[in-house]
Parts: sequence; structure tokens; C-alpha cells
Amino acid sequence: MLSIVIIASKSNKKLIKLTLSEFLFGLDIMNYSFNDKYDKDDYTILIVDNNNLDKISNYYHFYKTHLVIYSNNVHKRDLSKSYLPYYLISSKYDLCKTVLKIINEIENLHILKVNINKDIYYLEYSKINYIIRDKVLRKIIISYGNKEIVVNDSLDSINNQAKGYFFRSHRSCLVNIYNINYVTEKSIVFKNNISIDYLSRSSKSKLISLFRQR
Repeated sequence: MLSIVIIASKSNKKLIKLTLSEFLFGLDIMNYSFNDKYDKDDYTILIVDNNNLDKISNYYHFYKTHLVIYSNNVHKRDLSKSYLPYYLISSKYDLCKTVLKIINEIENLHILKVNINKDIYYLEYSKINYIIRDKVLRKIIISYGNKEIVVNDSLDSINNQAKGYFFRSHRSCLVNIYNINYVTEKSIVFKNNISIDYLSRSSKSKLISLFRQR
């Protein structure tokens, strides 16, 4: 879970929350929520305005926290004691751009970046069942939860980006072994009862072995 904690004046807090809500809406990224309290077990983007810098010292030592300072008159020397990665921003555009950059950084091993109609979307690995190359559409289809998403990408590109998270069960298919329920002689059945027959003979035994070891 990603928490966005805002420590700011009432007017700035309202502006920041509204700006990010509009920006994040429609982006299929990791789960996030706006929280009033800090949870050290969550990845946190801590957004602070200039008048509240003195309130963030208690957050300095948590490695899962990224600090965003929404101000145009903060000197870096004022943050010399901070152990947090921090960003100084002064516009709504920079705020959105910075938050997206942080999301991509802190969850780099868990988020798949894909192109959909020339827009960038971020999909959680844990929600992906399989990824196939459709020969008819000449597109990549991603089974994401209970829906299918068509993306403009290549299977090899996605596999390289995923860094071994998925297993190639067929030359035209990648599967998420953590979402597999069981494997039959000719098909792969996932936890949400979706099944596919993209299972080559050469890959079957290795897939079963990986599935049992997870």
C-alpha cells in the first residue's frame, strides 16, 4: 500500500489533495490512499509545505518515506539533517510529475509500465495473471484481475522489464506463477478460475516445479 500523507495549511492541503486526485484518477497504478497519519509499514509520500517543515523530523529515519516539499523558498541546507530522499517543487505540474516519479521508483520491482493508446499506465504485478501475444490483433493482451487490457508493446520488452517475475509458458505467453491455482496436462488455471492453454511441452515440467516451490 502507498500512503500519501500531507502536512500543510488547510488551503494548501486541499489544493494538493485535489490536484493529485485528478492526476492519479484513471492511472492504473498501485493501491494508494490519502492518510492523515503516518504508517511506518506503508510506502509513504510525505508532502509538506514550507510552514510545516519543523513537524517532519520524526519521519526522517523511515526508509520507506519520500519527502516532497511544496514550496518555492526552501534552502537545501535546511534539510541537511534529513535522511529521506527529498524533492523541492513549486508548481502543481511539478508536484504531479514528482509523485509519479516516486511511485515508479519505490515500486520499481512491482509495477509494470505499459503503453496504452500513447498513454503510460502502471499495472501491479500481483494482479497480472498472464500476458499473451495475440496473433490476430498483433497486440499484447494482459489479463489483469478479471479484465483484459490491450497494450502497445512487445512480449520480450515486457519480460525484460519484469526482471524474471513471470515465467514463459509458451513462446507467446508469460504467466504469473504466484496467481496460478493449478496446472493440468494441457492448461493453466489461475486463482480467479481463468484458464489458458498456452503451455508448451518443453515448459510444462519447469512451470510445475516453479509452481510447487513458490
